[in-house]
Amino acid sequence: MKTKNLFCLALALWFPSLLIGKGIPDAQAQTGTENVTPYDYGAVGDGVADDSNAIQSALGTRKVVSLPFGTFRTTKTLSVPGGGGLSGPATIVPDFDLLPPDQPSTYASAIVVSGDNALLEGFKIKKEFADGSYANGIVGDHVRNLIVRDVEISGYSAR
Repeated sequence: MKTKNLFCLALALWFPSLLIGKGIPDAQAQTGTENVTPYDYGAVGDGVADDSNAIQSALGTRKVVSLPFGTFRTTKTLSVPGGGGLSGPATIVPDFDLLPPDQPSTYASAIVVSGDNALLEGFKIKKEFADGSYANGIVGDHVRNLIVRDVEISGYSAR
């Protein structure tokens, strides 16, 4: 009888969270609860310094990287692995005009998701470089269970 009561209590506590979407596991639950930020890997977050390598190193942990308030300038595509992601109120500013002349690029993406069960949540991607490029905000490359929630993408032209 005690086991049945505990089961009913657990079900009663879990069911309401399912209704509001909190009972469904997301990428953060699958990757652990440690908080990883780009600042842990040397990011500045001032919109001037190139934070590409710091963000990519944080993504290399395969955890959901917390993007605190700040502006993160990137000069190359960020690759999000399976089980990882980006979450937080920051702004990412892709600046691909800084590529060397011997590496022309007609296709650039701010973020490429390359694995299953990833999360992109709560940040902004703000393209500020010259229009006319075949640029994309987010590309999912053969992925399943990608959650994109509350992400604002601006400055890209529709084709």
